[in-house]
Amino acid sequence: MSESGSAKHYTPNIGEAAKPPPVVLPYPPSLFLNRSKRFLSLAPGHQLESYLRFLAAVTRAQHDVQVSLPEAAPPSAETVAQAVAHGMPLIPRCMPSACATRWAAVCQASHPMPAEGLSNG
Repeated sequence: MSESGSAKHYTPNIGEAAKPPPVVLPYPPSLFLNRSKRFLSLAPGHQLESYLRFLAAVTRAQHDVQVSLPEAAPPSAETVAQAVAHGMPLIPRCMPSACATRWAAVCQASHPMPAEGLSNG
């Protein structure tokens, strides 16, 4: 990562064959915060101002949840082997209930609504 806290950008050398990295991964600690700031900077005077402000609020809530999550650990070799053997995904489709509960709390704090309006199913 760069010193500024964001992902490094690929800069090709002029006159040489391009060898870009196969994948440029996002930098999780600033991904959603940067998006939120970008939406807020685009909003004033824009035809879709209210929608851009809504997107800024959603991405800010995503940032608030993301920074409180533990570091992701790669799946074990056993888990990978089992998934491959049975044609299963490595990551479960549903969110663990602790994450869903935390996400609901952040949403409720930023945009209060009846609790029955939030579900993880």
